[in-house]
Order: sequence, then structure tokens, then C-alpha cells
Amino acid sequence: MTILRAGVARRTITPPPSIFLVGYGNRVQGNLGIHDDLFVTALLLDDGASRTVILAVDHAFVNAAIVRQIKGRIESECDIPAHAVFVCCSHTHSGPIGYADERSRAEDQQYIAFLVDQLVESAADALQTMQPVTLRAGTDYARININRRERAPSGDIIIGQNPGGLVDHSVQIVQAVGTDNTVVATLVNYACHPVVMGPLNRLVSADWVGSMRKTVEQDTPGLCLFIQGATADLNPRRMRWTADNWDEVEEQGQAVGEAVLRAVGKAKQLNTGMIQAAQVTEWLKLLPATGYNAQIRAFLPPGLSDVDIRAVIDQQMPWRTDIQEWSGSLYAALNAGVLRVGDFALAAIEAEPFVETGLTIKSASPAPMTFVAGYTNGCNSYLPVHSAYAEGGYEVETAPLFYGLPAPIAPGCAEQVTQAIVDMLNKFD
Repeated sequence: MTILRAGVARRTITPPPSIFLVGYGNRVQGNLGIHDDLFVTALLLDDGASRTVILAVDHAFVNAAIVRQIKGRIESECDIPAHAVFVCCSHTHSGPIGYADERSRAEDQQYIAFLVDQLVESAADALQTMQPVTLRAGTDYARININRRERAPSGDIIIGQNPGGLVDHSVQIVQAVGTDNTVVATLVNYACHPVVMGPLNRLVSADWVGSMRKTVEQDTPGLCLFIQGATADLNPRRMRWTADNWDEVEEQGQAVGEAVLRAVGKAKQLNTGMIQAAQVTEWLKLLPATGYNAQIRAFLPPGLSDVDIRAVIDQQMPWRTDIQEWSGSLYAALNAGVLRVGDFALAAIEAEPFVETGLTIKSASPAPMTFVAGYTNGCNSYLPVHSAYAEGGYEVETAPLFYGLPAPIAPGCAEQVTQAIVDMLNKFD
């Protein structure tokens, strides 16, 4: 029988004032201060022969180029191979930039260097707290989320509320439990955009995820790690989007936290096996470029050229995307990965996956408990399912341009990534 050991640690990653918050196209100034701190929480697992680490990060997204720096240092300093490192972002839209380079402001470069240090050091800290554990898992439900792809009277798909749309209300938990039955860590997987606070907010916050985590940690020993699910087309039901709707943040986070605690109360022990991890790069075909559309221009001052628009986006959301050209078509890189520890599996996607993708992967997974983790090891764009292309909308047509892609991702790419993940999962015992 595999003897599993686990260590957990937490570090603060709150940015200083003036660092831009990302997630909304019309916030053109830096943050004004802190409503609640942001954290990275590391869970490191060791089976005696292999190691893996899951980093739960209160961030909208961390660019893949920065993730490669983090992985390289963790591999060197913690003896964890890069393919077994999972940087999982919560996707809070009240979080800071996730990329900077030599062209960026000095304060932005300094923040990203600090972020890298904190993530690496959280893994090193966790390595110092290792103890034997078993795993247990449970499921409950929270209904703060709703499908957001609403059909307007004009026939267009807008970001609103679609009560008849597909949604995943499941709250899944996996706990690492020490030999004295003390909880070391609680992993939580749920799918809902952390956008209770809208573009008028300029205070740093983990959004509803922070409230959920506080609710769980007040009632359960150990640290809580949130793994964002397949939430590209899921938003909270309640979001007034004033500058002070923090009551909605607290209430909806508490609702998910209470579901977590109910799931903990029903948790059953999982079989523990050896640690198995794999990651691959999928190249996603892009549609032909057509320039910036009316949707993206609506976020910006009128009359800007494409060059001007690119400069504004680079300031508000500095980003880097790996693109190659083959046979006259452009392709964007996407990292897909899986982790398997006995009955527990994690499926990681470097994108914003639709809820349909998440449900498909969970249904096809051979593991009894499978987390689907979007925004993991980077984020290169939304990943629309095939059926969304006939409808169009922000997720299909506009969001890829904010990510620095020259054009939307082509139909069939979500299914390509889904198949790659299912294939990897099925290779593991």
C-alpha cells in the first residue's frame, strides 16, 4: 500500500497600490488599496518515489511564461518535476496582473518577481511540514452560480443570466487527514466566476472565494485550497456591481463554504495510490484574423486604431501568448495536464473552459473523484465548446482578443483538449 505524505503552507501575494487589477476592460487605473489579502496556499504530496504540488493562487490568471519560471525553480529547489507542478488560479477579477517583462513598468516587474518568489517559497515551506496522510472526499451543492450566456431580444448572446442554460452546482472536496485524524488541508472544487465585485471596484480582493475560505477555516482545521472549475459561462446569481456590494461577496462565499462543510460531513475515505502526473502542449488552431470587433471597441475610447487598442490592452492586461504558424494557419499553445493519486484526479486546463467541458471530463474520468481545474498553469483564452460558435458572443468572439490572440480559437479545440485530458487519465491505473 502506498504511504502518502502531505505538507501545506500559505504565503501572502497581495499587490501594492497602483498595480492594475485585471478582468474588466474599462478599468484604466491601478488599485486603490486592499479589501482582503490574497494568498497562495501550497499542498505538497509525496509517495516516497514521486512528488507533486498544487498551488491554489488568489489571482485572475498567471501567464504561462511566468508559470514556467515557477516550475523551473520548484523543480530545482523542491525536487518536484515540472509536469507535477499545478499553478491553479481562482480567477478573481479583483486580483492583479499576472505578467510583466522588460517593457513593463518597474513596479509591475517587481510585483511579478515577488509573486514568483512567494509561490516557490510556499512549496518549499510545505516541504518542511510533511506528515503521513490519508485522503477522503465528499460532494454537496451550492447554487450561487448560473449560466451567463443570455439571449437578448435582438437575438445576440450577451453576458447576463440564462436560467435554462447548463450549470454545475456540485461542490467537491478532498481532504488530506493526518494519522491523528486532524485535517491537514481541504481542497475545494467549484465552478463560478469570482466577479461579485464589478469594474467599479478598485480594491484588491479574493471576491467570494475569500469568504468561502474563511467560512471553511473557521470550522475545519488545516488550510483550505480553492480550485476553480470550468466556469467560462457561469457567473454568480447576485452581483449589483456597485463599488460597495461586499455584502453579496460575503453571503455568496458563505453559501459555498456551508456546502463545503456539508460535503466534509459526508466525506468517505479514498483509496490512495502512487502519484502520477502528466502534462502536454496542445496547439489550437485560430480562425482568420479580422481586426478588433465592435464589442472590444465598446470597452475603449472611440476612434482608436488597432495599434492604439493593442497598446491600451497591453497596459491594462499585459500578456504573452505562444503562437506558431503552420501551413498558412496560426496556432496557439495550451497546456493540459492531469494528476492522479489513487481515487483522486485533477484535470488541468490552461484556459477558461465552458461548463460542458468540465462535466464531460468528470463523466469520462476513471477516477471516483475528479476535479476539473481551469486557469491552471496559465490561461491562453476562453475555450468555447463547438455548439457556442453558432450563437457567438463575448466568450467566442471578443475575449480571445483581450488575451492577445490575433483571432478567436477555431471550433473543435475544446473537444481536442477534452480528448487529450481523457486520454491521459485513462493511461493511469
